[in-house]
Amino acid sequence: MGEMVDRTERILTEADLAKIASTYHAWRGTESAQEANLVYQDEPGFCFSADVATVREHEYALAPARYVGVDLPVGVEPHAVPRSGPAALMKDLYAIFD
Repeated sequence: MGEMVDRTERILTEADLAKIASTYHAWRGTESAQEANLVYQDEPGFCFSADVATVREHEYALAPARYVGVDLPVGVEPHAVPRSGPAALMKDLYAIFD
């Protein structure tokens, strides 16, 4: 989502913000979402509503890639993203280059 302003900065467009807001309101089931007939649906690569059992299956890790579905670099397993901060990430990166 978003548009690149330059090679290091991405900004969200009004359409992006509207999609995020409407998805959130649909998920919450707010009055405004009901009036607009918005119904929440999981969308691969964008949103996923995980219940406690699903989070427990992932050992309570809250990395979005575990739930939403993101294309990971070859050689990186979903359960390894991220494990415990920069040290684990560097280990995974070095494993990719080996």
